[in-house]
Amino acid sequence: MGQALAYVAQLHRALDVLFDKKRIASSGENETSTDPNRKDSHMIKIRNRKRRLLILLLFGSILPAIAGEKIGKKTDGQQLFKQQCSLCHAIDKKKLGPAVNAMSREVQTLRKVITNGKNVMPAYAGKLTEDEITVLVDYLLTKQ
Repeated sequence: MGQALAYVAQLHRALDVLFDKKRIASSGENETSTDPNRKDSHMIKIRNRKRRLLILLLFGSILPAIAGEKIGKKTDGQQLFKQQCSLCHAIDKKKLGPAVNAMSREVQTLRKVITNGKNVMPAYAGKLTEDEITVLVDYLLTKQ
């Protein structure tokens, strides 16, 4: 979230520079105009254009990244399950290990079993990162 705010602030500064240069170049006037109303209405138009452009850029770049992150987590969880778990586990039937829909629904229990192992299941503490275990637990919970 902090990166998103920094990005917005940076984008806002860039738009300020861009629109100030456009205003000076397009107006054909110097800063000492005799009609203050004309200058104010021009500045309001620029401000409104800048806001619209900022909103479009913000939604066009940040929201897909957030959506992609969530989609990526689901895909990664499914991929991790296929790579690491599917030999012994299936979603709806018992193999060597229990079916996913028969496993605990508690996050801490799933995390502990994946990390430390249980019975014949090996520990994945050194094989998977904490983030990968979190993604895998999230995936398991969605399949129950």
